Amino acid sequence: MYGVASTINVAKYVHFIGLNRVQNLNHPKAIALFTEHLLELYHGLGMDIYWRDNHTCPSVKEYKEIAKKSKDMVRAMNITFLIVCLVAILLKVALF
Repeated sequence: MYGVASTINVAKYVHFIGLNRVQNLNHPKAIALFTEHLLELYHGLGMDIYWRDNHTCPSVKEYKEIAKKSKDMVRAMNITFLIVCLVAILLKVALF
């Protein structure tokens, strides 16, 4: 029931729920922004996986850069989602 595969599946499912809600706004910039955040997040995750699987130790600078980007993207996605919800409320657009 729990494990890596289930965790990955749920995380991706939640991202698509978010994308679906952003699409409900019918605003291309909202979709582009959401996609940009996801791409940056997955880039960071991909680098972390690459380093682990290839037994490669990144420099402190490389690791801090990727960690900061990933953390910033999660924070930016949360803030963006809050803004999207606020705009939807103001425009009376159903997200859910």
